[in-house]
Amino acid sequence: MEQSQEEHLLHVSVSNQSLSQTIAELVISLDGELIFRREMRTGTQHTWEETTIPVVRGQHTFVMSEARTESREEQVVNVDGELWIVVTFHSPPAQIRVEIFDSPVGFM
Repeated sequence: MEQSQEEHLLHVSVSNQSLSQTIAELVISLDGELIFRREMRTGTQHTWEETTIPVVRGQHTFVMSEARTESREEQVVNVDGELWIVVTFHSPPAQIRVEIFDSPVGFM
């Protein structure tokens, strides 16, 4: 008998926050599977793209990168409930920031 594994939603919000690099190609994978790839423009710095995916409970590895600068950030996340993950690109220096919340995030 196969037992189903508990799934939780991950809400991933992504933005280019760099005023010096107004176009950033941001790529995110989860456990080696591509879940997000977009060319993000800075605009007013209030531009966000979101993707929501179900994942099984447990540890998962996120890899976030920006193609032009070859910036990369890797983070292991223990998923035991619904999460909101915020990924932002900044420069200079080129860097990717990741914040994880257990409740909805508001953007202004």
